[in-house]
Amino acid sequence: MTLTLLVAILIPVLAGLACTVGLWTRQVPPVPLLVLMMSLGMGLGFGLSACASFLSLLLFRASPHGLIVADVGLLLILGSASLCDVMRRAPQAAAGAPVTKLPSPRFRWLLDGALVITLVCALLTFLLLSHRNPHGAGDGWVIWNLRARFIVRAGSGWRDAFSVWWPLHPDYPLLIPLSVARLWQYLGRESQAAPMAIAMLFTFSTIALAWASLTILRTPNQAALAALLLLGTSTLVIDGSSQMADVPLGFFILATLAVLTLKDRMPERARYLLVMSGITAGLCAWTKNEGSLVLVSVVLARASVLWRSRGWRSWRCELPAFVAGLTPVLLVVLYFKLALAPPNDLVSHLGWREAIRLLLTPVRYVEVIRGFKNALIEMGDMALINPLLVLFFYLVCTGIEPDERDGPSLTTGLVTLGLIVIGYSIVYLTSFHDVAWHVRSSAGRLLLQLWPSAVFIAFLTACPPERSSG
Repeated sequence: MTLTLLVAILIPVLAGLACTVGLWTRQVPPVPLLVLMMSLGMGLGFGLSACASFLSLLLFRASPHGLIVADVGLLLILGSASLCDVMRRAPQAAAGAPVTKLPSPRFRWLLDGALVITLVCALLTFLLLSHRNPHGAGDGWVIWNLRARFIVRAGSGWRDAFSVWWPLHPDYPLLIPLSVARLWQYLGRESQAAPMAIAMLFTFSTIALAWASLTILRTPNQAALAALLLLGTSTLVIDGSSQMADVPLGFFILATLAVLTLKDRMPERARYLLVMSGITAGLCAWTKNEGSLVLVSVVLARASVLWRSRGWRSWRCELPAFVAGLTPVLLVVLYFKLALAPPNDLVSHLGWREAIRLLLTPVRYVEVIRGFKNALIEMGDMALINPLLVLFFYLVCTGIEPDERDGPSLTTGLVTLGLIVIGYSIVYLTSFHDVAWHVRSSAGRLLLQLWPSAVFIAFLTACPPERSSG
């Protein structure tokens, strides 16, 4: 069973890795570049394999042979595309190095040692929590794993999963359920190890992606400090082990912003990176309903930033490559939403008059602000120091000194996160639930979706400790 599970996991990882080979350049240190490629490849692989699994269900119903055909087809398509890209790039000159080179301080070994120790502790904590709750916690088993079981057990009647009553959010996208169901089909049984493995990969790939991208874009010490802060955010490990979709969504948000930043640093690979950012933005919408808001926010933020700094022509030049990556994933999401998913339970019974009435109720704004404030205060483990305060203290001590090349991507990231928070607030304000309960029960998880990206932006902006101490 273990070998079968490893093979089933390795296939999408290899497919995703094929998508990232275009990032390879000798001008970037190999270790962080390989970590970047592996972490991005993991997310891209599982996201695209979930799209392929969905197409397999449509074409071959629940046939295991159809699933294998879909996996092999995806691997061949992405592998062939990457091979063509490598062959086309071969005669070209090497890319310019985007790394900021600064002398390493004496405490470098201390940071690396602390990072390794903290990573081991986080892994052990994750495994302990997974052993304690093997089926996941909360929405992990009520929504995601339960739907995966329905798809696997229903066989050719898998469509009935979206035509019968469902406890919560029956229209949620299928990236996580289909990823779990796919592993179960390979194994031939519903092993608890499958959703655990997916949850672990997304949780620690998020941290690896932040570390690798900041090592390439800033310095190894900035990257180590950012990874330490994420590992020290206990809710990231706890919610990750719960097998919910909030951590995977946070991964794809971070991936989108990190790839756009790399695009601004590596203009010779701009088209390739824009295609990749379109894929990751589309996979946000394939992960949770909130991902559709993320997609719209990224597009609006990037368009407004480029319009103000470079004019509409710059945005029109970027748009075709972004749309090329987005379109295949978005078509899958749209088909699921229009052909299979029932109406959204939060807005299906909400008319314009009722929405306006709720938006004009001042007390609801007070409850939403209070809920977000409490969620920020309770971020991480309340028995320890709040990671948000740690980040604020670090920025005060080091100061702000962003690289001028990162201006558009930094502004894009900040505007994107701001638009997402506004969108979340509007959903709360128009919710038919008791607004105080609704915010209290979910605001912490929504902020966790944005936390890795916020840490990435903060450390991309902060003055490196090498320079601030020199």
